[in-house]
Amino acid sequence: MKRIALALILAASATFAVPNYQVTGKLLYISKDTVKIQKGNEIWMFQPGPNMAQAVPGSKVVLHYSMTANSLQVVPDAVSPAAVAPGVVKRATSTKAH
Repeated sequence: MKRIALALILAASATFAVPNYQVTGKLLYISKDTVKIQKGNEIWMFQPGPNMAQAVPGSKVVLHYSMTANSLQVVPDAVSPAAVAPGVVKRATSTKAH
C-alpha cells in the first residue's frame, strides 16, 4: 500500500513539473548577476542559478533553464459592451450599395 501511494505521489509530481529547456551558444558574458549567450544573431540573457560552471567568454556552452512567472496582472478590455452605454444595442451597418 505504501508503494502504491509513493508511486502516485511521484507520478503526480512529474505531471506538474515545470519543463526545462536548454540553449547552446557562445558565452559572451558571465558575472554573479548576469549570463549572456549568443545563439546565432540573438543574445539571450539570464540570471545565473546556483549550479553555474566556471567558463570564460568565447566558450561554447549549454545553458539549462526553466521559465518562472514573476507576476500576473489582469488587464481590462479597452472597450467593453457595458462601457458603451447600458441598454443601448449597436446595430451592424453594411457598406454594400443597394
